[in-house]
Amino acid sequence: MTIPSACGGGVPPATAADLVMPRMRAVAGAYFILINTFLGLALGPYVMGQLSDMFQAGGMNDADALRTAIAVSTLTLIPALFFLYMAQRHLPHDEATRLERARALGEPVDELQAA
Repeated sequence: MTIPSACGGGVPPATAADLVMPRMRAVAGAYFILINTFLGLALGPYVMGQLSDMFQAGGMNDADALRTAIAVSTLTLIPALFFLYMAQRHLPHDEATRLERARALGEPVDELQAA
């Protein structure tokens, strides 16, 4: 299970780079990495520990409290699936109108049409 999940790590930043103008790609990638680090890699273990401590304070032993915290954390898949569904609905339109949106904001897009 670990090997296939490791293959999808480049898809979100590549999609973010595809939706913005070339001059904004570095900022979009940096913003993605920043949010991913703060929300997933930093906040995730902290919240898991807080949940585990809360269950332990409620009378569970260490192992059961951690097991329950891990089980409860799977509820984050519900909003993730919702946002995946929303992205699936809006992504084709956003990709198709990228140049028109850039033109409306005053970007020089003539050289981008060839790319």
